[in-house]
Amino acid sequence: MIKYQRNKFTMLKSKNLSNKFLKFIKKNRLIIGIIFIFTCVLIVSALFIFVYQLINVEGNSMFPTLKNGQQIFINNVKKPQRNDVVVFKYKDKILIKRLVGIPGDKLEVTENSILINDELVANFTDLGFWKFNGVIPEGKFFALGDNINFSNDSRTFGFFDLNDIKGVWA
Repeated sequence: MIKYQRNKFTMLKSKNLSNKFLKFIKKNRLIIGIIFIFTCVLIVSALFIFVYQLINVEGNSMFPTLKNGQQIFINNVKKPQRNDVVVFKYKDKILIKRLVGIPGDKLEVTENSILINDELVANFTDLGFWKFNGVIPEGKFFALGDNINFSNDSRTFGFFDLNDIKGVWA
């Protein structure tokens, strides 16, 4: 009988605590709502400061995938992989291209075609300035614009460094 009374007392005590908690929530719901919204804003802000960045697309070298004037988010922490659209710095310009060659790939760039690991990646009509036949060095990358005949890309300036990559299109 005593055991039952203890359980009953425990149930009354927990019910009393939950009633107090509910009264506290009802009384302070505005403050709790403000704290919740502030926490959400803080988390989103931290993501944009440390992980994501908004970039403006300039030019049509990535058309039809990306259009001139379009804004995109890039992920600053994601490791770039083949076929990712990457944003990187070349000289004083920010470029957006598709990563087609990664370190260790066999690359052949001729006057009108590109082969990676002996597979044809692209045919183009405009003559590039840069020709290569060999293995992409460690820490170097090769990228092309999707609008291949109207893109200033690695066919013109060659490889770029991993450190030059600002982020991957999210």
